[in-house]
Amino acid sequence: MPGGPDGSLVRIAKHPGIRWCYTHLNNTNPVLDRRSREYATVRDAGVEVPLDGKVLFL
Repeated sequence: MPGGPDGSLVRIAKHPGIRWCYTHLNNTNPVLDRRSREYATVRDAGVEVPLDGKVLFL
């Protein structure tokens, strides 16, 4: 889970207005299950979880 006092969601919250995407997730990561609590937590924090094969232009 990306939560906790030192987790990535805490660090992300310090930078509002930036688009965040979690990539390179292990296929067993519960964040990938759109029905999971972990997915909801990440999305509520404003972080995207792109589908496999999504192309991001930076």
